[in-house]
Amino acid sequence: MASSFTVDKIVDGSRETTIKVNITGDTSSELSLAEIFDASTYFNTGVHKRLRKIQYELTGFSGNLFWDGSTDLPLITLEKDHYSEADFKEIGYLNNSAIAAPTGDILLTTVGLTTNLSGYIILFIESKDIVDGER
Repeated sequence: MASSFTVDKIVDGSRETTIKVNITGDTSSELSLAEIFDASTYFNTGVHKRLRKIQYELTGFSGNLFWDGSTDLPLITLEKDHYSEADFKEIGYLNNSAIAAPTGDILLTTVGLTTNLSGYIILFIESKDIVDGER
């Protein structure tokens, strides 16, 4: 059995989407550019997204998130073995606006994910188009 993940929708609104990604390791493989957020499957299907907040805990492994596009853009590195929370509102969010041909999707690559390791990531994602349009 391969390493896997499940995604739970917490909020699926016109402006904000919140998801929880549960990750489970196995001996056979890491996750490599796994699509953990597919923007086209949520209420707001726009491609211009921004990460407002993240909460995560990865036990025994680390990870990297990327914005998906014609060339994937690094979003954030996730450290292993401790709970972490970051709110990017004060610094202007983490936007995908610098990427060519954005899809709005978020990809995950793990490092060191093996049998009996697990973790979770909670992402608070906003639609940049709607937020900017309200100003």
